[in-house]
Amino acid sequence: MSQNKVTNQDTQEKELKVVVVEGIITEARFGKSRFNDTEKYRVGIKCDSIPYDEIKAFDKSGSRLTPKWFKDKTGYINLSSVYTIPVKDAKGREIDFETWIGDYNALGSAVRVSIIQKEGAVYPKAIKVLADGEARDAFEDL
Repeated sequence: MSQNKVTNQDTQEKELKVVVVEGIITEARFGKSRFNDTEKYRVGIKCDSIPYDEIKAFDKSGSRLTPKWFKDKTGYINLSSVYTIPVKDAKGREIDFETWIGDYNALGSAVRVSIIQKEGAVYPKAIKVLADGEARDAFEDL
């Protein structure tokens, strides 16, 4: 008969719950960043009500490994994932991230994002679009 052992790590991961934020998309892309050469799905969100006190992932990270958006508490949150982020558009259809940023007006969209917490990091779990962003015409002044 085998017994399941509950480790300290299992207990810590259960304490780190999923957090949901609602805001406006300021960045949505796939690629590298200034600080990281790994290509990832990247999302920036402007949010007036980030539940900083519910985000426990950085409690043991130390100042150097804690992201600037979390330390400064400016109302912006940057998330990234090496895995594709599922998106549900404003009409309730499930689409993939590439379709969303390519065929929809992702920038400026009102969204609700669920965030998974791991020790030392947070990741986007899924994005639900509440309202599409406004269409932008780069050539309107020409």
